[in-house]
Amino acid sequence: MVILAWLFRIADIRDYANRCSEFSIGKWAEICLRFICPIMLAIILVKNLINTLANGYGDYPIVDQLFLGWGLVASMLFFAIFISVISGNHSKEPEA
Repeated sequence: MVILAWLFRIADIRDYANRCSEFSIGKWAEICLRFICPIMLAIILVKNLINTLANGYGDYPIVDQLFLGWGLVASMLFFAIFISVISGNHSKEPEA
């Protein structure tokens, strides 16, 4: 919802919702979705990152965290790019 609030005109969605529902949504909803929610999510993210870096993730050794956590993220990114490049070569139309 936060991303949609920035990509689309949330006022149009609010107007549509106000026409269809029994109660109306005020401008506060747009302020919450565009500003307050992202700030709160950023605070939660930073606090969790600090906590995870300071205390680790449970009782797992750091090698397992790096290999199984970030290693999997890096490998998924690599394979996503690899598949995108490979499939991009086959989508070309044959020249006449």
